[in-house]
Order: sequence, then C-alpha cells, then structure tokens
Amino acid sequence: MQKSHFFPDNVNAHIERPACPGCHAPMMLARVMPASTGFDFRTFECPKCNHVHQVRVATEASGHLFNSLA
Repeated sequence: MQKSHFFPDNVNAHIERPACPGCHAPMMLARVMPASTGFDFRTFECPKCNHVHQVRVATEASGHLFNSLA
C-alpha cells in the first residue's frame, strides 16, 4: 500500500494552490501520494465548501521542497 505524506501548514505557502471550482476559494494542500515514476498525486481540499480536487504533477518541479522537509 502506498503511503501518504503529510506536511506542516507552512508548506502550502510554497505550492501553487488552485482555486476551488465550486466556490473559488484558495484550496489547501491536504496530502501528497506517489504516482508513477516521476509523478505525485496532490490532493487539495477547500476549507470553505470541502470540495476535494486531485492533480497529478511531475515531482522534479517541487522535489527539492519536499526533500528538504525529510
């Protein structure tokens, strides 16, 4: 089973946060899970309406940020 990685609240300040498609509030990064090689799934949650949005991103663009937290 793949393991989720949870980060402190200040990590959201360094990651592009999408607007919620429902209420347009800035979404918060909730978790990051490994996907295929070179990619992660990022799960964003809306603090206003609780909408959940998941995107697949290349890890090279943000790998240095996550590695510094380990």
